Amino acid sequence: MGIRYYAYAFDGKLTEQVLADPLSFLSDDPLADAWGSEHGATISTPTFEQTVS
Repeated sequence: MGIRYYAYAFDGKLTEQVLADPLSFLSDDPLADAWGSEHGATISTPTFEQTVS
């Protein structure tokens, strides 16, 4: 296990707002961001049941 660093890009005009409230600019899932997952992508669990498409 190690320390992981992530960087988020933002418009330079928003610097003061980002410094005032950085959590509002962070993703809900930083690990997915680090892996490069598309926004809204989820991981599901198989149900092993047949479904109708």
